[in-house]
Amino acid sequence: MVGEGTAFKGVLELRHGIHVHGTLEGERLVTDQGLVVGSEGTVRADVIEVTDATISGRVIGAVKASGRVCLLAGSVFVGQLQTRRLVVEEGALLQPE
Repeated sequence: MVGEGTAFKGVLELRHGIHVHGTLEGERLVTDQGLVVGSEGTVRADVIEVTDATISGRVIGAVKASGRVCLLAGSVFVGQLQTRRLVVEEGALLQPE
């Protein structure tokens, strides 16, 4: 977990899911499981590869999800998105590049 008020920069390759409530920036974020971005969280990465993603905060980058991406109300997504299933709640901002 990247807690609120915490910032991390770099390359992350994880076997487990990750919850981001702070700021995560880097070239690459890869996890064999899920990504959860809380309402105060920000993820900015060139490449983001996950199984599933649930986004309440901000994500900027190229996301490749083998399962589902859920953009909750108030979330912001800017970048490229490749997924099998996409859920976009009313109030979410999806800005493809």
